[in-house]
Amino acid sequence: MIPDTGHGGPDGKNFPGTAGNGSDTAEAAFAGFSTVLAPFLRDPSPALVHADRLGARRRYREHLQSLAGVEWVWTLDERPASSSYRVETSGAPVEIRFTVGCDAHQLPVALASMVSKYLRELHMDLLNRFWRRHVPDLRPTAGYFTDGTRFLADIEPARRRLGIPVIVLLSLDVGPHILRRHQPDLVPQ
Repeated sequence: MIPDTGHGGPDGKNFPGTAGNGSDTAEAAFAGFSTVLAPFLRDPSPALVHADRLGARRRYREHLQSLAGVEWVWTLDERPASSSYRVETSGAPVEIRFTVGCDAHQLPVALASMVSKYLRELHMDLLNRFWRRHVPDLRPTAGYFTDGTRFLADIEPARRRLGIPVIVLLSLDVGPHILRRHQPDLVPQ
């Protein structure tokens, strides 16, 4: 049985703050993952959770141990391609397996990955449409690092004119690490 998470992923209001507090992409990804994991940790039934590797992270014990309700984390295995843990809570134990390319081996992970990528594409389409209304000759972006840097520079005059806070941009994949590196004056201290 899959516990109801109440929503499909991390709370969008909190994600930018997580990504913008000096943490890297893997930290932000773990924050989102922990939101989805929380109901499994409260459920009275044992569970097995499969997840793709979060960024380049290979060890998750400390992060898992820091989650609310977790009493103990046993490291079952930590190898270059996978890491497995048994998480003890007041409820039933939860085994969590982080695997490189998990979507190639676990259908639910593959489906979640496809849905996430599709939703990201829809989001990027809306984002590009919004900014093209304010910057007519703007080239669309897919939101990745190099192109994201160009996009941020291209929209900056319109962003200021519209009074859109910089924090809004931190929720984009072109977020805080790019802003800090290329436009540090835009990142709130």
